[in-house]
Amino acid sequence: MELETKALETRDASSREIKEAFGEFLHAFESFKEANDERLAQIEKRSADDVTEEKVERINKALETQKRALDELMLS
Repeated sequence: MELETKALETRDASSREIKEAFGEFLHAFESFKEANDERLAQIEKRSADDVTEEKVERINKALETQKRALDELMLS
């Protein structure tokens, strides 16, 4: 059985690119924290809002995308 191995793609990411990506990640994380705090407050009041739930989910997906981009830059 042969295993195919692929080398990681490398590229020269500047520290500026990494800082920008990390800044975008931090901004998305702050938005996530605010929206999640709002969602938790609504849950505690037993008035969870579907719009807030969707907002938190969208921000969470954006965080995942930013994290992947940052990881790729760090590996390059």
